[in-house]
Amino acid sequence: MKSKQALKNIFSVILMQLAMAVSGFILPHFFITVYGSAINGMISSVTQFLSYLSLVEAGISAASVLGLYVPLANGDIDERNRMLSYTKKFYFHSGILYTLLLVILMIVYPIIVKGQADSITTRLMILVLAGSNLVDYYVLGKYRVLLTADQRLYVINNVQTLGTFLNVAVSLLLIYFRENVVIVKGAATLIYVLRSVIVIVYVRRKYERISFDYPCEKGAANNVIPQRWNALFHQVVGVICNNTDIVLITICLGARSLIEASVYYVYNLVNTTFSSLFNSLSNALVPTFGELFALKKDGELKRAYSTFEYIFLMCIAVLFSCMYMLFLPFVEIYTKGATDADYSRPLIAVLFVVMGVMQSIRIPSLTMICAAGHYKQTQYRALAEAIINFTVSIVLIFKLGIAGAVIGTICSYAYRTTDCIVYTSRHLVNGTLKKSLLRVLRNVLVSVVMCFVFSRFINGNVAGWGSFVLYGIVYAALTFVAVFAVNFLWEINEMKLLLNKVKGIVRK
Repeated sequence: MKSKQALKNIFSVILMQLAMAVSGFILPHFFITVYGSAINGMISSVTQFLSYLSLVEAGISAASVLGLYVPLANGDIDERNRMLSYTKKFYFHSGILYTLLLVILMIVYPIIVKGQADSITTRLMILVLAGSNLVDYYVLGKYRVLLTADQRLYVINNVQTLGTFLNVAVSLLLIYFRENVVIVKGAATLIYVLRSVIVIVYVRRKYERISFDYPCEKGAANNVIPQRWNALFHQVVGVICNNTDIVLITICLGARSLIEASVYYVYNLVNTTFSSLFNSLSNALVPTFGELFALKKDGELKRAYSTFEYIFLMCIAVLFSCMYMLFLPFVEIYTKGATDADYSRPLIAVLFVVMGVMQSIRIPSLTMICAAGHYKQTQYRALAEAIINFTVSIVLIFKLGIAGAVIGTICSYAYRTTDCIVYTSRHLVNGTLKKSLLRVLRNVLVSVVMCFVFSRFINGNVAGWGSFVLYGIVYAALTFVAVFAVNFLWEINEMKLLLNKVKGIVRK
């Protein structure tokens, strides 16, 4: 297992997520207070619709990464270039389809939100927000696939971190001078293009005889990039589950749909920050586990998975405990000055915490499913998740609004999380079910106890960012001690192995 590469990926993910958190928390606040909740809701809503359009990527990335593991491990340059050439071809065709669908969205979307946002501004915003995806399809995608499969995701992450901080600085400057919101978001797209140039230069210099123009045999694509359509199936389901809420809010809640979309966005901001961190860590480790699957190192795989799950569930316990205790104070401070929407909704805060926990618990087992390439074997399980999500959400949203949409997502996550844990134990890392369930139960119970003990001290005590940060540090420290102590006492040997592993990495 390439510990050094994995560690670089993990640290780069943490830095990148820190940068994205800074951007995600700072910029929307100014969009709300300077441009209004409707504009912020429109940006969020358009972003989700573009996520649906991104399905034209057709599972290329996941399937191509899977197909590159063996040639990269064996140093087979010709096979690597052949795979990358097919990847380039698929991305180009997907880009053409994406462009056509983008034109349709620019025509239809302003009609959906008619009267809530200027149609010209809306169409320009769609084009600007789609800019980074267009760059990805036509230019960057094939390079990102190669670096991901070769466990060099840290290159992309580090470049993105620098680009994100630059975007925050430029955007704040433009907002200060009250530039049009389209110009502000357009600056981000230009910075994305600059980031792409750095990645391309790195790949061209790093890889020997790199080529994306290997002769492609007609009709051989499915053999070269295995499970492409199965990976697409999972991608479709993932987009549906992760974006159904705000799309339904935009379509179903009438004249205030963009305002409600803005409220949803603010609450989802914290949840997205945590889930993005967890998912990015998972993505950073997928190639590492994928190599172990490809080389059939079962013993090493089982030990690595156990350690990964052990650490991961502890992190979930600490972070979501803090999220529960500080969620509502954060929203109230964050939206202070916004008078065009009611952002203080305690029930919504609780539901988002539950949703985040249910989504995150599955990540260790889902990482194994992706690393092993079990897309075909699990596609109908993923379909069931999407059906549950959409059905429950559409039934409840008209009566409960945002709460109804979130409850639908919680129901689907509860099913799929349980299924992922069971599937991994039965088919990928045998005999882990009991241990996994006990770990989940143990960490959830610790989190509930900590929230019960400390939540009574929070009401009325957090009035500004200073007290928010102070309470956050105290809660995080105390929760970490409690979670660490319980997990140490429950699994002493696992903790000792973890600490020894950390010592070994530090010495290197």
